[in-house]
Order: sequence, then C-alpha cells, then structure tokens
Amino acid sequence: MEFNFDVFFGLESQINNMGDRMILAFFAVLMYSEVALLVISGYLRKFKIALFHNQLNILVLTLGLTIFFGTIVSLLLFYFVYDCSKVKILYCWIAIFASMFYFSVFNYNSVRKLGLTKS
Repeated sequence: MEFNFDVFFGLESQINNMGDRMILAFFAVLMYSEVALLVISGYLRKFKIALFHNQLNILVLTLGLTIFFGTIVSLLLFYFVYDCSKVKILYCWIAIFASMFYFSVFNYNSVRKLGLTKS
C-alpha cells in the first residue's frame, strides 16, 4: 500500500485551486511570523528579559532557513515541473521546515559561534 501525496486533510481541492497565491501565502506566513518573532526577541533583549531567548533565536533561524530553501524549491517545482500538484509543494514546505528546525536545534551553538546570530 502506498501513500497518496495528493491528499491533505480534505483540503486538496482548495490548495490546488489557489495557484500562485499558494506560494505567496506560504511565503507571507513565514515572513510575518519571522518578523513577529524578531520583534518579540528584540523587546525581550531590550528589557533584559532572558525568558526563552535561545528558543526564539532557534525559531528565527529556522524560519529564515525555511524561507530561503523553501522558496527556491517551491519556485523550481511550481514553474519547471508543470504536473506537480500544489499539495506536493505544501509537503515540501513542511519537510523543509521540519529539517531546518532539527538543523537549528542541533547546530545552534555552532551557528552562534560563527557570529551569524546575535546572542
């Protein structure tokens, strides 16, 4: 028995009908959430509150990497593979987010030592 990649909780018809707006919606959700996390992290740093500081930095790093790699992959799939359904692109975004989250969790100290994040 194989897994059907064209099924997403009964929402596949709405996702496939979105067209270009789907990629824009994924990108906008990630951008707005990253900006919100950056603002929250900035206020916590300004008021010297060390509550969840490293966790917020890990999420910001995750969202930044997801935006970069997810946009590249989704644009390549959307514009160069004509028969690729939007649900498969959504699964790609989910897989990229999960892999970038695990990368950020396990390699945050190394990235911080490189000086790519402010801590």
